[in-house]
Amino acid sequence: MTYRAMASDVLTQQTMGRGLRLPFGSYTKVSQIDQLDIIAHQSFKELLETENVLVEFGLEDAAPDPDKINDQIRAAAQNSADFNPSQSSSGSLMKKTSEKTTASNHTSNVPTNAFYPAMQNPINKKGQLNSGQPSIAQPSLLGSVGFASIEQSGIFDDDQQGDLTIETVSRNPSYAKVTYLFPRTEVKLGKVKIDLSKITPEEIRRAAERVTSTGDVLLRKEIIAALGSGIRVSDTESAKVESTPIDFDHAKRSLLQIVMNQGKVPATEGMKNFAKSYLVKRFMEDAPIDHWTVKSLESADRELKTLIDNFTSDCLRKVSEETEIHPLKMPTENELRLPLGDQIHEQIDKRGEFIPNRFYGDWHKSLFLAESFDSYTGEYLLAKLLDTSPHIIWWQRLHVSYGAYVYYNAKDRYYPDFVALDDTKTHWIIEGKDARGRDDELVQKKRRAAESVVVQLLGDERFEGQPWGYLIAYEDDICSSDSWSDLKAKSRPVTTSS
Repeated sequence: MTYRAMASDVLTQQTMGRGLRLPFGSYTKVSQIDQLDIIAHQSFKELLETENVLVEFGLEDAAPDPDKINDQIRAAAQNSADFNPSQSSSGSLMKKTSEKTTASNHTSNVPTNAFYPAMQNPINKKGQLNSGQPSIAQPSLLGSVGFASIEQSGIFDDDQQGDLTIETVSRNPSYAKVTYLFPRTEVKLGKVKIDLSKITPEEIRRAAERVTSTGDVLLRKEIIAALGSGIRVSDTESAKVESTPIDFDHAKRSLLQIVMNQGKVPATEGMKNFAKSYLVKRFMEDAPIDHWTVKSLESADRELKTLIDNFTSDCLRKVSEETEIHPLKMPTENELRLPLGDQIHEQIDKRGEFIPNRFYGDWHKSLFLAESFDSYTGEYLLAKLLDTSPHIIWWQRLHVSYGAYVYYNAKDRYYPDFVALDDTKTHWIIEGKDARGRDDELVQKKRRAAESVVVQLLGDERFEGQPWGYLIAYEDDICSSDSWSDLKAKSRPVTTSS
């Protein structure tokens, strides 16, 4: 409820009226759901002090004797325990009662436990409250008003009245003992290590052979003086000259600096010794240079830098992503609990009848007698295909709560839709997708990760002798397939079965 005062009586009535509605049409025996909490302030207090509360709520015709009920409300206010707001640590005028109101065979929008606003007493003969100590209305009497008025108003039909129960879905008796291990994965990044000793002699030689020893070029310009035109400069033929020579040690120090100044190369003493004693030495020996010049050193610097850049970049691209498999025993539970008030519905044949997350049954080959789905063509029709195919032994819908996931990088994972066992004894991880997923990079990344896991199972002793496969079923393929065999032929799955 709002903490701010409501100037509008209609808004106050609407707020209280909405709060008095039971969310599920009946008591759930969960106090947080069954009760209405009101932090009292002036607008709620004034509303309950009005001469005819039922009229204010538009229920003057809902009860057989409104005056008698109004008297009960005022009697509740008069007889309730006093409440001193100054003793409240929060400063709010509120008190939680412990009484509970019950009534058999009735549905009510009035909660069993509630916070009610403070009201003045006593009540005079005109039904008006006099000034006095504030008190709290008893919820048992106010609750009885709700039971009488709501029941008489006919808001609920008879078949809606009664206790709501939570329905459960049992295991299919035909597959009650079926269990299997799902290859749940975790991806860990290996440590990046730049080790220049991994550069092969052949790579060093190819880089060194590209070093050139051409001379420098002297650009020449001609100054032309013409009578009456002044002086102008004109380009003329350039001249080739020898580049400035440098000594071998100077060239070696320069190349060593090139290596160690690469930000990706570890600046350790050992790496420096390796670069000086082997890498740079081998590079200079393989270079087609008789004597070093400024020009040839520029070329050597460029080629050596390219060699180191390419090597370190390749190392970073090859950061090892180690996929670890942690088998998950499935199914993780032996019954499914439907949301409160939900029930199992018969299977449907039209898209327009489909409601996401509704439970449909009965299934013949599902591990559970009823299942829910997120989409019609991507999941529901796929389930029907699996259920009717003669080559499928059993299938299970994978809900997120089961924790059956596959990581497609070190931090992101996805949850496939189904696992099925076919008559070749192959376990299939199946994903239903929109047809646009064929060109979706994220969808394809998930597919590649799952396919990689299937192949990895070949070397896992925990899955020895147990073929696995991964199939991504696009909606258009599902709709055009009459059987599991048709779908496999169109989907080109990855499998380890022979």
